[in-house]
Amino acid sequence: MGKQLFVPDLPKGSNPIRRVFIANRGEIALRVIRTCRTLGLTSIAVFTNEDALSRHVSEADETTCLGSASQENGSPFLNIPLLIDAAKTANADAIHPGYGYLSENADFAAAVRDAGIVFIGPTSQAILTLGDKRQSKEYLSQHSDTVPLIPGFTGRSQDLAELERAADTIGYPVMLKASAGGGGKGIRIIRERAALKAELERAQSEAARSFGSSDCILEKYIEAGKHVEVQIIGDRHGQIISLFERECSVQRRHQKIIEESPCPWLTPVMRRSMCDVACEIGRLIAYEGAGTVEFIVDVQAAKFYFLEVNSRIQVEHPITEEVTGVDIVALQLYVASNGNLNDLPLSDLSQNGHAIECRLYAENPQRGFLPELGTIHLWKQAGDEVVTSDEVRYETAVVSGTEINMSFDPLIAKIVVWAASGREAAIRKMVAVLANTAYATNFVGSHLDELLKHPYGSGIQDVVNSLAAIPGAYLKMKSAELARNDPHRGFQRNPVRFRNQRGDKANKYTQVTVARTQRGIATDITIDSPVLSVWDQHWVRSSLDENMYLLSVAPILDHAQASLAYDSSAARRLTAVYANLSDLVKEAGRGTASSIHVKILSVSRLNEKDLQRATAEAATIAIDVDNVRISGTLVLPNGNDYRGAGNDIARGTKVFMHVPALGTWFSFEVFTLLAYVESLKATFATAEDSAEKDVVTAPMPCKILRVLKKSGDAVKAEGQAVKEGDTLCSVE
Repeated sequence: MGKQLFVPDLPKGSNPIRRVFIANRGEIALRVIRTCRTLGLTSIAVFTNEDALSRHVSEADETTCLGSASQENGSPFLNIPLLIDAAKTANADAIHPGYGYLSENADFAAAVRDAGIVFIGPTSQAILTLGDKRQSKEYLSQHSDTVPLIPGFTGRSQDLAELERAADTIGYPVMLKASAGGGGKGIRIIRERAALKAELERAQSEAARSFGSSDCILEKYIEAGKHVEVQIIGDRHGQIISLFERECSVQRRHQKIIEESPCPWLTPVMRRSMCDVACEIGRLIAYEGAGTVEFIVDVQAAKFYFLEVNSRIQVEHPITEEVTGVDIVALQLYVASNGNLNDLPLSDLSQNGHAIECRLYAENPQRGFLPELGTIHLWKQAGDEVVTSDEVRYETAVVSGTEINMSFDPLIAKIVVWAASGREAAIRKMVAVLANTAYATNFVGSHLDELLKHPYGSGIQDVVNSLAAIPGAYLKMKSAELARNDPHRGFQRNPVRFRNQRGDKANKYTQVTVARTQRGIATDITIDSPVLSVWDQHWVRSSLDENMYLLSVAPILDHAQASLAYDSSAARRLTAVYANLSDLVKEAGRGTASSIHVKILSVSRLNEKDLQRATAEAATIAIDVDNVRISGTLVLPNGNDYRGAGNDIARGTKVFMHVPALGTWFSFEVFTLLAYVESLKATFATAEDSAEKDVVTAPMPCKILRVLKKSGDAVKAEGQAVKEGDTLCSVE
C-alpha cells in the first residue's frame, strides 16, 4: 500500500482526459490503473491470450484483447496500428505507454497525437533527441558545454570494421549498448577485439526484439562506476523540476534489481550538481512529462558523466514517490492535461526518510539468472505484524495461480519499503518483508544472504536438516485424515499403511524425502538429501495433542554417490541404494538409530481468498523438532489431486516450503520406499542411456537463431570431431 501520496486534481480544460488507454501490461498497467481510480478516470487495459488472467485485466474498468502474444509481425505490444485502432475503438482520450515496449518510440508518440489522442509522455522531438542514446550525445555535445559526456563512438555506422576501429581508439574495455530503449537490454561489456563480432550480433538481435531498432553504440566502460539517476518532471510551460536521485548500482545483466533513495554515499555538492545538470538537459529540449536522466559516477575520480535520458516512467519510480510523497503517475496525467507545475506546492520538496526497492524475478541465480517458467502456486505477502502497510508497497500483477511464461518478462513483483529514521531501518524492514513473502517459485536473492537474519544461530545446520521432517509430517497427518473420512470404513481401526507383520521390528512407516531446490541461504548450509524418515508406528491419528516421534532421519545413498561407488550397470547401482535403504530401516527397527522428537503444534489451511486462482493446497504450519519451533508455509502444487504419496508408482508428492525465519523456501518430493526405488530405475536408466549419446540440451525454452554445425557436416576431415569450444548453434 505505501504512504498516502500527493495527487493533484487535473486542470479544467476544453479537452479533459477522462478515459486512459494503457498500452502496456502487468504491474505498470496496474500502477496506472490505481492512479486513474484515485482521479476518477476510466482505465482501459489491453492484454493477450497468454496474460488474460493478470490482475491488470481484472482491475481495469474496461479491457481489450490483442490476440496472441506471438504474432507473425511480432509482439502486439509493439504493433503501433493495432494499439491505436484499439484505443480509438475504446474511445480513449489519452494513451499511457508505461515503460518498455513503445514507451520511448517517437513514431508511436507521433502516431498517437496524429490520431487525435493525447500521448502521456514527451513530444516526439524530445524522444528523438534524448530518448535515443546516440542522438542525445550528439545533441548535448553541440548544445551544452556543461553536461559531462563519456568518451565513445556515436556514429550511425553498424559496420563491424568501423566499430572495431572505434573500439581500438576508445580503448578496451568498452560497453556496447542498444541506442534505443533501456532496462539493461542490448548491453554487452567487451574486453577484447575478438569478442566484438559475436557480442554485436547478440546485442543487435536483443535490441531489435525489445525496441524495434537494432542500432548500437560504443562507450568507454568505467570499471569503478556507480549508477545514479535523477527523476525530472517537465510541463508545457517550460517548467522543469527535479525529484532528486536514485541509487541503482546493484544490477545483474545490466538490469537494476535493488534501488534506493537517497543515494547513501552521494555528497550534497554532487547531488545538487547532478540535479542541476538533469534540469538543464530537460530545459534544453523543453521536456514534458516524467523522465529520468541517468549518470555514471566514476568513484575513483569523483566525477559523474551523462549516460542517457529515459523518456518515460521508470520501473523504480516508487522509491522516489515514497521519499518525496508525490504520485509521479498523477504528475504525468497533470502535465498531459496542460497543467502548470508552478501551480502545485512542489517548490519546497525534500527527501524524507529512506526507501528501498527490491525486484523479485522468477530466475535461478545458480544458473546464471536464467528465467524459470511455471506456475506461482502461492503468492502471500507479508502481513501487518511484520511491517505496517504504510511502510511497504507491493507492485505486482501476480496472484496465486499466475503462470510465468516465456512471452513476458519474468518480473514477479517490486517490493518497496520506507523508513522515516533512515537507511538502516529501511534495510531491517526490507529483510523482514522479504523473509515473510511466501511464493512457490524462485528468488530471494543470494546477494541478500548476509542481510538475512535467523534466530537459530550456530545451530542452523541442524534446523535445516530437520526441515525434511515437516513435509513428511504434514503428509502423514493428511493421509490419516483421508483414511478417517474414507467411506470404506471396514479397516478404519487399522493403522495407516498397515502391514500384517506385527512381529517384524522393521515394520515402520517410512518415507524418503528428496530436497529438490533450496534458495537464499549461505553456500555452506545444505540440506542432507535424500533422507529416509522412519516414523514410530503408534502415530496413526491426526490429533495435534498427540506426541509424535520420528525414530530416525538418516541421509541415504543417492544415485550420484552410487554411480561413483559402483561404476557399473544401472541395476547394480540400484541394488546398492536398495541395500542401503534396507540397512537403515532395520537399524531404526532395532532401536539403535538416534531418534528425534517431532510434534505438530498448529496447522491452518489457507482459504480460497489466499489461493485465488491456484489449484494448489496450502497451509501454515508450526512444528516442534527437538524443542526447536519451526514455522512455515507448505504448498502442495497438486493438492486437490492428492491421494497419498506413492499412489502412482515411481511418483512422489511435491511440497514447497517457505520458512520466514530463514528468509527462503525449499522444494521437496516425498516418496514411499517403493515409489522412491521405482523412480531411481528411471533415473539410472536415463543416465546410462545419456552417457552413450552425445546430447546437447537447452537450459530453458528458447529460439534457435543459427545452426553452425549439423549432423553429417564435414569438419576438418572425415572422422574428426568438432573441437572443444566450437560454436554449434546460437539461441536466444
